[in-house]
Amino acid sequence: MSTGPSHPDGIRYIAAQAKVSFDEKGIPIRLTGINQDITASEEEKIKIKKLHEQMKNDEKNIAHCLSHRVMPLCCWPIINSLNAMMQLY
Repeated sequence: MSTGPSHPDGIRYIAAQAKVSFDEKGIPIRLTGINQDITASEEEKIKIKKLHEQMKNDEKNIAHCLSHRVMPLCCWPIINSLNAMMQLY
């Protein structure tokens, strides 16, 4: 389970795992577990998702430009954006 509680520094993502211990009658007597801050990995997932969406939009725009056999000035920001994204890999 992961959740994003409010925090003074912004949203923090927490992964929680727990185990319930029961007595011989089946009544819960103890809860042990761990909470782990997974904010960094969740933020990376969000960043990758946004980049993927941008790449899909850029791909459509480039295909449009190529279908008209032109490279108008509006395509240059897309090309620069793709070049910047390729440097991330």
